[in-house]
Amino acid sequence: MSRYDIVLYGASGFTGTYVLKLLIEEQKKQNVSFAIAGRSEARLRKLLESTGKDLQNISIIIANSYDESTLAAMAKQAKVIINVVGPYRLYGEAVVKAAVENGASYVDISGEPAFLESMQMKYSDVAQKNGLYVVGACGWDSIPCDLGVNFLKEKFNGQLNHVETFVQLNTGPAGYSFNAGTYRTLVLGLANMMTDGLGKIRRSIMPERLPKSSFRAPKRGTFWFNDKIDGWCLPFYGSDKSVVTRSQYFDYKLHNVLPVQVETFIRVKSFIWAFLLSLWLVVKQASFTYWFFGTGWTEKHSSLDEYKVKPAKQMVARCVGPDAGYISTSACVLAAALSLLNDADKLPQGGVYTSAAAFKNTGIYGCLEKYGVRFEIVDELH
Repeated sequence: MSRYDIVLYGASGFTGTYVLKLLIEEQKKQNVSFAIAGRSEARLRKLLESTGKDLQNISIIIANSYDESTLAAMAKQAKVIINVVGPYRLYGEAVVKAAVENGASYVDISGEPAFLESMQMKYSDVAQKNGLYVVGACGWDSIPCDLGVNFLKEKFNGQLNHVETFVQLNTGPAGYSFNAGTYRTLVLGLANMMTDGLGKIRRSIMPERLPKSSFRAPKRGTFWFNDKIDGWCLPFYGSDKSVVTRSQYFDYKLHNVLPVQVETFIRVKSFIWAFLLSLWLVVKQASFTYWFFGTGWTEKHSSLDEYKVKPAKQMVARCVGPDAGYISTSACVLAAALSLLNDADKLPQGGVYTSAAAFKNTGIYGCLEKYGVRFEIVDELH
């Protein structure tokens, strides 16, 4: 039986609806075959009808995260599964397992470090053996951050020492909404923090110590003003830092590229914005800017121990994109899936990877730019 290029699992949910819209456009442009999947056939049919297009040729697959046989049947029909059913710590592993055991690669939009890293620990060997790929955290904000740090590393003519990243949500016209899905994920993450065993997982997937520079990134306060981007900054406690850290490990082990230190922050306009973020209120229809401030040396050595002078060269990059919660998340995860389909010869060997580790040599930057997510160098100081 031939496989669909993409099976979108969770199509009738919030994010799935937007991924479907982009998939329909891609089907027209490059003849991508796809099916939609979920628990309710009625909801999936209603979704197809709501597009106002003739989509009778789009297949529907009934699958349930609690029924492994349905997930296996779904995976046997897919080249790549896009999984947008969260929280992933509850519903994700069964889909990953079904994918790698039944011949499908897999991408998702998880922002849960314990899930992402445990999937690498448990399934990387199986994925590698079967020539398949599992790439988590392919939504907004981890794709902009992970690929942004990789972009800066590639453009920095010299040796990058550390990068400070700042995510900035630009005010939208439609007010605020309560992000219940994000909130549920946060609550589950906090509730399970003591029992996740992240330390053990990380020692398993990153057993070797990375080279470490004696010049550390600046220490910042809990709430501080950054005049370079004209805003107050807070530490960003999303999955970005853990994802980028894994990418540095992959880059060093696979390509012998020296790792960089990364600190992640979120930029807000005022104390009021900081309060709204604490309540997980998100701006509707807000575009975003992701800033990357890199510091390093002009000369390039093979070891960080060879640098005896404080790094002084600076480079600033940014990633800009449309509505973070709607368009950019959908664009990022679809670009990841298309990269697995279209750039097989530019991927590493099969396994469980971060987005930068999997896609650094592919055409994903160009694909993202088509969707309005653009990376660029802003400034360079020596």
